[in-house]
Amino acid sequence: MNKLKDARDVLGAIWIISIVVRIISKVTDLYVMPKWSGYMIMGIIFTVAILSAYIYFKEKKK
Repeated sequence: MNKLKDARDVLGAIWIISIVVRIISKVTDLYVMPKWSGYMIMGIIFTVAILSAYIYFKEKKK
């Protein structure tokens, strides 16, 4: 269970970093985010949500 929590935390950190990069790129116009990165971020969000739900129900079951 700890490995799943660690993976969820790492994916969450990647998600937060991508939000910061996206905000900085919108404000400064120094960097344009590629379109594929949006799909990757959506995949990370869904993966974090699924992992969180799985961990929650597994711990509730115990």
